[in-house]
Amino acid sequence: MKIPYLLILMASTSLTNVYAETPIGTSTNTPPALNNNVYGVLPPPASEQNLQALTQEVSKLKAMTRQQARQIKNLHKKLAISKQQMAAKPAVVTQTQATPTASKAEEKAYNAALSAFKRGHLAQANSGFNQILTRYPNGKYASNAQFWMAESFLRKGDKKSAMLGFDKVIHTYPKSVKVPDSLYKLGVLQLNLGRKAKAAEYFNYVIQYYPHTNASKLSATKKAAAKL
Repeated sequence: MKIPYLLILMASTSLTNVYAETPIGTSTNTPPALNNNVYGVLPPPASEQNLQALTQEVSKLKAMTRQQARQIKNLHKKLAISKQQMAAKPAVVTQTQATPTASKAEEKAYNAALSAFKRGHLAQANSGFNQILTRYPNGKYASNAQFWMAESFLRKGDKKSAMLGFDKVIHTYPKSVKVPDSLYKLGVLQLNLGRKAKAAEYFNYVIQYYPHTNASKLSATKKAAAKL
């Protein structure tokens, strides 16, 4: 027995509703590909048994779609709560410095590199600091070597390398006494690039979490001078 095309169109419309119920925010910028069985040529006539099976499958798909929509909604709520908690309570970087024992070789290499830096021999100093970071990545003078290497890049006018270097001090050696100085340096660099809002973030962070350091005093002075 042939099924009227009206029933086929109704089944097609039900499938269209499945795609229409996809929750907003789950798709990408690329439009979804259309299914020819939904938007294109109608399928050949089916038996009543096949049509009933198709209707049941559509119902299952609609139920799954509603369940997924609820799960995605709950996930968005959890993410929003997490973001609010992070914004309300920023991570505080402590200033306590780890004091691993330095070997005589490490100390000698660091003093030689720092001496070259103070004399203005930046290439020699950079080479020395890089050797310390390679040979003693967790050594007593590693964070200092990273800071002075970033400072040497800054003195050579390589602001990009300097910024990366100071940022590495903060994230690789979060307990180093060079962290507040690195934050201040990054604030100055951002200010020089005209990024006042970002510069203010660095200065405010130093002032709030390292109030008794020289970097905090410098940050307050720089912030006032720039009217941030």
